[in-house]
Amino acid sequence: MKKQSSLINLSTLFIAIALVFVACNGKNSSQANSGPANSGSSAASPANQFTGTLDNLYTDSSTFLNLDNRVVFRFYIKDPSHLTLHGWFGGKNQKWIFDNPKHQLTLSIGSPSAFTYGPGDYFGDLILHHSTLAGIKSLIKQNQTKFVIFVPIDPAKATFPGQITYDIYLGNDPLATMVNISTSKLIATGVQTNPCPPGSGQ
Repeated sequence: MKKQSSLINLSTLFIAIALVFVACNGKNSSQANSGPANSGSSAASPANQFTGTLDNLYTDSSTFLNLDNRVVFRFYIKDPSHLTLHGWFGGKNQKWIFDNPKHQLTLSIGSPSAFTYGPGDYFGDLILHHSTLAGIKSLIKQNQTKFVIFVPIDPAKATFPGQITYDIYLGNDPLATMVNISTSKLIATGVQTNPCPPGSGQ
């Protein structure tokens, strides 16, 4: 009789353990499947994520005066809210050879412009040829300006629509402290960064 009682107690223990196991699994499964119903729909689409304001960019004039050959700029995402340009210098003997793995020029970020980028716009290489640099350097020396400033052009009104390009100006005030920049207070060089492709000029 005592042996039978022990078997009954042992069976009851196994049943209790099985019930606890099923209950725990059911709870975990319920929690895993009961995530927010709109978790997928609340995430922003890639098109909405890749938009932002184009900033005015600048570098000191001494950097430009030391440039020997053409410069190719590429866009660099500094953080989720800011784009800048990094530049590579062409070789002295082979101007179309850009074999330095690290960029050699970084444009600083100034005040935001009035223009934005988003779906429908192109991010391409921007080139300044040797002859263009020579003209800018001549104006720097003539006007004794301290900064070279890249002011965004409205992509919708650019020479090549949709291409993100910049007008280049000269100035003496640190762009980082300028708000709602007025190009009337700057010296125009008449130069735009040249997208390539499709451009090939300046």
